[in-house]
Amino acid sequence: MEPSTPSDDSGGTFTCYRCGLSEHYDFKGKKTPYSRWIDLNEDGYIMQDPFSTNRNDFLLLGSDCSVCEKTICQSPNCSVYYMKRFCLPCAQTCLNKFPSAVQARVRKHLEQK
Repeated sequence: MEPSTPSDDSGGTFTCYRCGLSEHYDFKGKKTPYSRWIDLNEDGYIMQDPFSTNRNDFLLLGSDCSVCEKTICQSPNCSVYYMKRFCLPCAQTCLNKFPSAVQARVRKHLEQK
């Protein structure tokens, strides 16, 4: 079985709307073309790991916020993942819907800004 190939998004520039992180991505989706064994829970922006000689290694740069749909990186200063990815402003809006541990993590990162 071959790894899946990109279906609708085969690359471009990923830019986090919060911190401005900007990197080329190779694929956006749930099934990475680099590994047939890994399925993501969300459509992620994926790039082949430039620091690895193993062609199956990849980096997940981020995804789109499940509420506002803006592109967001995985930095804890920019987003939180709980069943779906949330940018911190949307996580703050939905704060009471999260478990207390996630609420505490969101509050901590909001206070640091």
